[in-house]
Amino acid sequence: MRQEVFMSTTEEYPKTELLNTEDVEEYTILYKTIEELPQERRKVFELVYIEGHKYKEAADILGISINTVQTQLRRSLQFLREKLTGNDRRE
Repeated sequence: MRQEVFMSTTEEYPKTELLNTEDVEEYTILYKTIEELPQERRKVFELVYIEGHKYKEAADILGISINTVQTQLRRSLQFLREKLTGNDRRE
């Protein structure tokens, strides 16, 4: 069965997708984990991975360097990987 689902319980991710019912829980967990990112890091993540901007575009929009965009993305991915796999080194 397929259903239309908002990707998050908030309006931060207004895009909808048609998902298999069994995928809904995984996407909900993913987007809730993205919402746990610090605000500045989440904005970089959203611009590049959700909205599809290039690193330079994200840097220009946020008024930061491309190196900062790359660093924030690397830290975001590390955070998400640790949280989603249960390998949180900070515990």
